[in-house]
Amino acid sequence: PQERFWSNRMSQAYNIITDVEAAPAFLKLKKATVTGFKGDVQKSYEYLKRADSVAVLIYHRDHQKFTWVEQFRIGQAARPNDGIQTTFEPVAGMIDPGQTAEEAAYREVQEETGVVAASLSFVGSFLMCPGVMTERMHLYVAEVEGQPLNTEGGLPEEHEDISVIHWTALETQRAMSNGDMDNAHAMLLWQWVLLNRPEWMR
Repeated sequence: PQERFWSNRMSQAYNIITDVEAAPAFLKLKKATVTGFKGDVQKSYEYLKRADSVAVLIYHRDHQKFTWVEQFRIGQAARPNDGIQTTFEPVAGMIDPGQTAEEAAYREVQEETGVVAASLSFVGSFLMCPGVMTERMHLYVAEVEGQPLNTEGGLPEEHEDISVIHWTALETQRAMSNGDMDNAHAMLLWQWVLLNRPEWMR
């Protein structure tokens, strides 16, 4: 069997000490009534009103490595049968009010990895989970050179535990094939690399 990266995850142990139904604070839960269906019926939908977000895959041309981040994700940790609490992802974050998606992408890259990107390539955007959520994620790739390969990231004031990981194309492909990177934005960005930047796979 191929090596799995799960055994190399962050050593920090997180404990979910409460897990109860709650009135939304950060998330806005809404209910819509919709007409126009066959049979002249009305349907009700509960959904989350959530701001749009960005994700950025960084490629270090001089090191021939891709930068990923590992961090705690409640959606992963709340699935106890999976046995893991963190995810491997591209740099990602929410778009602040008044910001463009590109401005948010530059900000997140620097905050989470310390990298200052000179330019971004827009890949596309997708709805995160259109059945229950309004959030659209905008995807970018940043090709950089002469930038640091830091191992920790995030803002101290936000108490972010972010481990910054730099993998070769082979290591990344192995993690993808093994299912260790099982989030949509990671998969979509990696697919873009495979289709559009074959020279990065050498």
